[in-house]
Amino acid sequence: MKFRVMITNRFGLILLAMIFFAVSCKVATEQEKITPVSQEYAFNKVEEFCKQFKIDCKSKKLDGVFPANYFYMFGLHVRWDEDYFRGAHVLCEQTKDSPNDKYVHFLVRDKSKEIELYANVALYEMYMSKRAWYKKTRQSRMLEFMPEDKAKQIFNSLAKKLQIPSDMVFEKINKNDPIYGSVWSAVWLRKRNDYRYEGDAISISIMGATGEFVAYTKTYRGVPCSTEMKISKEQAIEIGWKKLQKYFTWKMKKIGEKARALYEVNAEPLIIQTGAFGRSSKPVKIKGSKLAWVIRYTFTGGFEKWKELGLPDEYFEVRIDATTGRILYTSPMRPWFIRWFGELSVKK
Repeated sequence: MKFRVMITNRFGLILLAMIFFAVSCKVATEQEKITPVSQEYAFNKVEEFCKQFKIDCKSKKLDGVFPANYFYMFGLHVRWDEDYFRGAHVLCEQTKDSPNDKYVHFLVRDKSKEIELYANVALYEMYMSKRAWYKKTRQSRMLEFMPEDKAKQIFNSLAKKLQIPSDMVFEKINKNDPIYGSVWSAVWLRKRNDYRYEGDAISISIMGATGEFVAYTKTYRGVPCSTEMKISKEQAIEIGWKKLQKYFTWKMKKIGEKARALYEVNAEPLIIQTGAFGRSSKPVKIKGSKLAWVIRYTFTGGFEKWKELGLPDEYFEVRIDATTGRILYTSPMRPWFIRWFGELSVKK
């Protein structure tokens, strides 16, 4: 009996030790992934950045908010989700006069431990206030944009300093409307075997007349994955259409194939990642990255037809594995009883 108890106890201890080890390893791994950057680390990264690009950042503080209107102001490309903004938000107060916001904004992301957002709002505000003064006095010098070729040279120089990854492919250069901000902006999109990573991009903005480096964003989260394409565009559209039909109102089902003419279809192959997309907060449940057909069906039959058919959903998105044809995601649809009562409420 004692011998059996001893074995049992030893076995129990070993089992507990294994469980403790597994749990501790798991917790440690999770903590490594979400460990926030410290204030000291964030300040050091900002100082390095400011020194490299000759930006005044003598006074620094942490702040938890990055105003969304800055992206429109600078013509920046950024993926919109909560995860992007997790990190240390650093503000550097400027010594020069600025009419409104006197700060340079930085974001050191928790995951990458790098500066992935920079916006020199103080410089922008000073420039725009001068622009307004010149416009008021009927002088156009501050309203002019430098030639595109010269802007491209500046972007290429900044791209080298920022060490843009080799899989980021130059996409376009934009001249933003002076009403919203006199800036040139350039965008790089991340690709693998000519397939684009959804959301992964870099954008750089410079002041339109002076070429001063005013803003920068970087989203780089996807991991290399297989780009084997076995499902054609036509096959993917059919798979998505069959799924959409399940959510049709009974009046839509009644007209059968004629319903196709009421929808505009857009299908694009993208390397997608786990996260929220489009108009939904529902996550795509995949591990890492995956090549998928992203298909959007938009009702274009008009308002009267929409009422006549019982208020069908106006927008539907489906994501289909480009290798297996498996549906990875569908945008949330209204429950059947809401669609039913919605039909009953439509004037006949």
